[in-house]
Amino acid sequence: MTALSEPNPHRVVGPFHDGEREAQLRAGVADVALENGSRGIRDYMPDQHRAFFAMLPFMVFGGVDASGQPWATLRANTAGFVSTPDSRTLRINGGALPGDPLAGHWTSGARIGGLGIESHTRRRNRVNGVIETVDGDVVTLAVKQSFGNCAKYINGREPVFIDDAVTHATVERADTLADDDRALIARADVFFIATANLDDTAGAAGGADVSHRGGMPGFVRIDDERTLTVPDFSGNHFFNTIGNLLRDPRAGLLFVDFARGDLLYLAMRAEVIWDGPEVAQFPMAQRLVRFELTEVRRVRAALPLRWSAVDYAPQFKESSTAWRTLRVAGVHDESPSIRSFHFEPVDGRPLAPFEAGQYLPLRVTMPGSDKPLMRTYTLSAAHDAAHPARYKISVKRDGAVSRWLHEHASTGSLIDTLAPRGSFKLDTRSPRAIVLAAAGIGITPMLAMLDAAQALEPERRIHLFHATRGEHERPFAAALRDIERARERVGAPVR
Repeated sequence: MTALSEPNPHRVVGPFHDGEREAQLRAGVADVALENGSRGIRDYMPDQHRAFFAMLPFMVFGGVDASGQPWATLRANTAGFVSTPDSRTLRINGGALPGDPLAGHWTSGARIGGLGIESHTRRRNRVNGVIETVDGDVVTLAVKQSFGNCAKYINGREPVFIDDAVTHATVERADTLADDDRALIARADVFFIATANLDDTAGAAGGADVSHRGGMPGFVRIDDERTLTVPDFSGNHFFNTIGNLLRDPRAGLLFVDFARGDLLYLAMRAEVIWDGPEVAQFPMAQRLVRFELTEVRRVRAALPLRWSAVDYAPQFKESSTAWRTLRVAGVHDESPSIRSFHFEPVDGRPLAPFEAGQYLPLRVTMPGSDKPLMRTYTLSAAHDAAHPARYKISVKRDGAVSRWLHEHASTGSLIDTLAPRGSFKLDTRSPRAIVLAAAGIGITPMLAMLDAAQALEPERRIHLFHATRGEHERPFAAALRDIERARERVGAPVR
């Protein structure tokens, strides 16, 4: 790779435009930002960044349309579709997705911001520049700014390609958030935001930018059908996004449905809330950004990637180790000795996602004891594991806590739980047939795996072996028959 032969001009003039400097001053970090930015923001890509971009199956980009509205978008292709002929040139070979709001605006002279992110390793690097040439599906970008970002707030997921992504899609447009949009935003633990400062006075520090924002599900507050409020956490002190918003309040937000491949693009106008009592309502927030919606664009199944279950960033994992009270929403018997319990949230926040095979820790305080007892029960349904509305456990009447649940837990009861966890999970990446073997109540994780396979891999072959003492003690027989009939209709029965 090419070595740099000339000094970085940003070491002399500083890499920030006046909007970024204003935000840094307001936050009291102008000196440290200038020191770190002058050292870390370059006008070329280091070899490490060049190798990193070449590994990625997708990249996030930000740009503006003919009206100057910023949009965040994705390009996805096999690894290597992004290359770097030299340290100041980024080449993007294909990967455009149906419904891209920047379609028609990937033209010579257009300002583009790029973000390469590998969330399962929590690595990310930024590159901003100007399109030099467009030759068919190949876009060549002249790099103006290049810098790395830290691993903070990146929730881990690993992508894999699928073969049935759409090549053409209808863009659904609206000026308010539909119920499906709000549900996606409510369970989101990440979104991408594009902003821009295209004023000539910004010089090399101007242009388009795209950034990552991560949190726990529910960190994006939905105020109404046109308004979102988002916390701004402590970061690298560069204030690239907020600095741009101080000069142009327009922003483009992108939410990804990792289970279905849907993309939700939002054109917004932003207001920065620097302080006040509202900031304290958001854990870890230094300030808030409130977004008012101007346009919605949604594209179904546009992204040819599916993702592993989320691994929350260390900054958020303490939330998954905090006890949370859930309400018993339903109870029903599966057999004379096995009863299922459904749990729903009482605080309005989404339930944490899980993978088929994982378990739910819970605790109860027994009569005559001042110390609660903790037990774990496998989640026995997983058709909506990526964004569950309820958790379901199935409990055999055996043991102190299990007996207490059978005798005392009823609809409306409140139970303390932790987020689901566990390493016994269905391998959704293997092309081989699924073989499940269980005895008695041990079938509960297998039920969740059948659920997940039915939803995600309806044509994958399944072999199930379930031993019981007799038909009268066989739990979930009706549910298993329903699954078998459903799979027979698609030519992949349970054997």
